[in-house]
Amino acid sequence: MSAAEDAKARLFELAGPMLGTDPKNLEMENGLIWVKGDPGRKIALRDAIFCRTVMGHGRFDADYTFANCMMSFVEIELDTQTGKVDLLRVVNATDVGQIIDPQGLTGQLNGCLGSAGIDSALFEETIIDENTGHMLNANMIDYKWRTAVELPPIENVVFETPFPSHRFHAIGAGEIATAPGPSAILMAVSNAVGDWLHEYPVTPDRILKALGQAGEKNAKGVEA
Repeated sequence: MSAAEDAKARLFELAGPMLGTDPKNLEMENGLIWVKGDPGRKIALRDAIFCRTVMGHGRFDADYTFANCMMSFVEIELDTQTGKVDLLRVVNATDVGQIIDPQGLTGQLNGCLGSAGIDSALFEETIIDENTGHMLNANMIDYKWRTAVELPPIENVVFETPFPSHRFHAIGAGEIATAPGPSAILMAVSNAVGDWLHEYPVTPDRILKALGQAGEKNAKGVEA
């Protein structure tokens, strides 16, 4: 972002003489550059950079002072005979401060939660050989992800509450999109089973075991 601001300053240095003013007196929006307080004195961006190249330089310094947040709600269907879980619907809610790239944000939320978050709860598992300590599924052939057409409907509710961040009043919405998915599914399955599950993926064998334990508790008169 600092590189973009540097490029903008260099662009104004080109446009200033064309408009007969100091570059500090210029504004730009929607492909037009004009003089502050005198919008009639303007020039098109393409004319200002005709036969020229404008490049900016900058350095990205991460800002960790603003925490990002996200909530996920899931609807599941559980087959108590087989332990199979079907994820029917997902609703996410987050606040990104200000949306800069709408399509990129949607892709991040769907991809991070869909391919990484919810599938971590249902399918992904690291299998370790207890004798050697080696992973038994450490390659992309055995590491299965569902395709986009196999994912459930995902609805994203995005709020915009401008944050006093160092650039554009925005905050990150990257890795946070993965975080709530596994917990939401684990809680939904636990609610359906009637007993808490504490590990994922929630494979059929683990669910059937939990159903048996919940049944034993109910048979003894203990609230599940």
